[in-house]
Amino acid sequence: FILFLKMTEINIHILGAGQPFRGEKSNALREATNSMKVLDWQLNELIPLGADIHFVGGYKFDEIVEKYPSLNYKINPFWETSGPVSSLLYSNMNNNFKNIFCYGDILFKSEAIKKIAKSKSDIVIAIDTKWINRYKDRTIENLKNSEKVKIKNQKIINIGSSISLEEADAEFAGIVSFNQKVSLFINSNLEELNLMFKNVSLVDFLNYLISRDFSIEGIDINKQWAELNNSNDLINFIFGTK
Repeated sequence: FILFLKMTEINIHILGAGQPFRGEKSNALREATNSMKVLDWQLNELIPLGADIHFVGGYKFDEIVEKYPSLNYKINPFWETSGPVSSLLYSNMNNNFKNIFCYGDILFKSEAIKKIAKSKSDIVIAIDTKWINRYKDRTIENLKNSEKVKIKNQKIINIGSSISLEEADAEFAGIVSFNQKVSLFINSNLEELNLMFKNVSLVDFLNYLISRDFSIEGIDINKQWAELNNSNDLINFIFGTK
């Protein structure tokens, strides 16, 4: 039998440093439901897993710390001028653990994290193969701007919004896992990677890692996640979990 890592040997990092696309409220403190903020929802799904949970902050950092004082925190000092890769690199990932990262503006179910944690690949990304019809009235413009995934012979070969709708096989669902081998590579090259990827998207960084010949697997988490910035997606997801 295959012995999987225990969840206690996994660190989960929520990348929540950036300013929201709209409004002034931090994504973590926006309402997911009438009774739960986004970070409430994420912690509600993550805490029962028993993993170590870390939050990488920046924008309105003090406000989040005040509301959630018991979380493990790291700060991205360049949050105003950098992107999610910078936050990932400032997360202080542990080489001895599997490190799972998720965007701070998505909702997900704990089952999605469990699926990802079980994989033996160097890199695991959450994908959604039913992305085109995930929620009602999804516009062509939204589909074109989404972070798409191209798969060939069951292998992920490219990730990014520049992939055409005709070529795309799935959408990147905002969660990625690195095993100890990848974490060690990143930590051993932090300075160089910080310079190279300060202002690029997470999917560009993943494409770079694919080019380094790490094994990569896509785990389909269809119906187990939603993006905060689309109300139709959010409503569909929340009512689908009841």
